[in-house]
Amino acid sequence: MLGIDPRTCYVFTRTTLKLGLLVLVATAQWLWGWAFAQTLGTLLLLSALFDAIIALARRERFRSSVLTYWDEMAFFLVCGLGVRYLP
Repeated sequence: MLGIDPRTCYVFTRTTLKLGLLVLVATAQWLWGWAFAQTLGTLLLLSALFDAIIALARRERFRSSVLTYWDEMAFFLVCGLGVRYLP
């Protein structure tokens, strides 16, 4: 893949699949009468928390040349706060 680390591709794929699953669950909750943005924001923040716990348990470096659970945590944290607090 033109110089892209396979671990980075794996993390990118994992993050994309997880984001899709979270949007699917939030959509299902919306169909049952829950607020879509609030549900999605909560799920994204919970995902960020779990990614941080996994990164700590695996003792991954915070700054690395490849994507790690820390990067995934930062992505979900920014997305979760953005969904919850932006109009």
